[in-house]
Amino acid sequence: MAGLWYVSFHGGEGRHEWNNIHRFSPAGEHLGGALDRESLPKGLKLREPRGFRFGPDGDLYLANAYKDRSQILRFHGRPDGEGKHAFRGVFT
Repeated sequence: MAGLWYVSFHGGEGRHEWNNIHRFSPAGEHLGGALDRESLPKGLKLREPRGFRFGPDGDLYLANAYKDRSQILRFHGRPDGEGKHAFRGVFT
């Protein structure tokens, strides 16, 4: 994670969907999405991800702001071997 840039993107459909936080190397190489979509519970989708922050507990918090379904989603702060952060729950 050190030295990587994390940038949130929203929008797109199908193959062109960018709704995720994306990782970039210091040289600007796109390394893929940072959030593990496979770990999301059924029915929960990343839609219009906005701001994000690593909290004092080390976890990653994302404002998933879509119409009337806006939520703060919580992900593991430490990525897995593929560089993805697994879903932990909805922050309340």
